[in-house]
Amino acid sequence: MSSASAYSFSTIAGHRLPEPLAREIDALAAEAAEPSIFVEAWMLGPALEHLIAEDVVVALVRDGDGRLAGLFPFESRRRFSGLPLPALSLVAHPHALLFTPLVSRHRSDEIVGAFLDGIAAGRAPARIVDLRNIAVDGPFVQALDRALQARRGWSRHVETRERALFKPRDNPDAGVSGKHRKELRRLERRLGDEGDLTYRIFEPGEPVQPWVEQFLALEVRGWKGQEGGRAFGLDEGGRAFFGGIIASAAERRRLQMFSLLLDGVPIAMKINFLLGDGGYAFKIAYDEAYAKYSPGVLLEVFFMTHIVEKCPEIAWVDSGARSDHPMINRLWTDRRRVGDHLLAHGVSPARLIVRHWWLNRALRNYVHRG
Repeated sequence: MSSASAYSFSTIAGHRLPEPLAREIDALAAEAAEPSIFVEAWMLGPALEHLIAEDVVVALVRDGDGRLAGLFPFESRRRFSGLPLPALSLVAHPHALLFTPLVSRHRSDEIVGAFLDGIAAGRAPARIVDLRNIAVDGPFVQALDRALQARRGWSRHVETRERALFKPRDNPDAGVSGKHRKELRRLERRLGDEGDLTYRIFEPGEPVQPWVEQFLALEVRGWKGQEGGRAFGLDEGGRAFFGGIIASAAERRRLQMFSLLLDGVPIAMKINFLLGDGGYAFKIAYDEAYAKYSPGVLLEVFFMTHIVEKCPEIAWVDSGARSDHPMINRLWTDRRRVGDHLLAHGVSPARLIVRHWWLNRALRNYVHRG
């Protein structure tokens, strides 16, 4: 029977994925135990190049034939929680909705075990491993649970949260009641009094650049474009990342885009990425000059209706929103659990911090308040 010793652990550093590795990642993504769109090469490569400021360490696990079996992309930090403890944190830039590592579905327990063994042996610069923003009940966490149970000397702290999920097959109306729809139709009519109101859907094969430019301009005009905001159009790196992944998603037929236009000008736009039988609600933007008409909500409900009526193959859409997001929590009543796993190995201050993370954070909050 295969074991973790049949796999090799190595790391590479830098903000660019070599082309041969990118092709290997594509092959691994096709057989992953848990698909992870934000770790696929077409998404990860531009993120590393344009969005990540920290040092990057990509941990690789290969099988006995040298094939890539596990991919764990990290930011390398010299300090953790203000303490001089080197840490590896999964690359989870502000635009990544989920960052579960890619692990082959063939012997995933052994692959995750080889990763843990590589960290324990000091083959990566880390005392703490921060696996952030991963699905709580997915195959990766299940493999991680079993691999940790089979090994001594590891400590783990887990924090979980829920976020809105849309299941069109099971709950097509979600949280949109008849009364709510009536109110939205009223707002739509009032908005239509301002000009010619139309909805548009991106069609596969049409040019993406006009959509890209319109979204960038719309997002910059909103709150994300204000000082300290996270609008893509605020800097060259954000524009390059956004334009690159939209083009790549379109080429792979994994892109959905929707637009609400007033007299031909977008006042709300929505972008989704598709993955298997589901998808991720990547970004939405609206013109705040029309906020009283709730154009973002109007477009969201249009999208929901479109998915139910025209896309029977889609079983779920992950909002990627924060747990307390008022708008999407009302519209989408199903939930997905995601979590963060802190890991440390051996008898060390790092292990004590992980084991008592709740106390460490409570003390830090107390000192901060004081």
